Amino acid sequence: MIIETVRQYVFDECNSSKNAFGPAFFEQHLSVVAEYAKRLGRALGADLKIIELAGWLHDISAVQTSRLCPGILP
Repeated sequence: MIIETVRQYVFDECNSSKNAFGPAFFEQHLSVVAEYAKRLGRALGADLKIIELAGWLHDISAVQTSRLCPGILP
């Protein structure tokens, strides 16, 4: 449940009109990172919930900074 809630939150943030990376950032980067994180986590015996959450959230500050502080990112 928490993973889907976080995933949806990140999706919504990425689809904000003020996201400098554009909405494709979610599918082209964040979802790829989350999937690779889960694969690596399985191989290493890590806590997959924590790993997946980290994958979804690792760039959220950049997405939000682009919205909150225009001009920071190109």
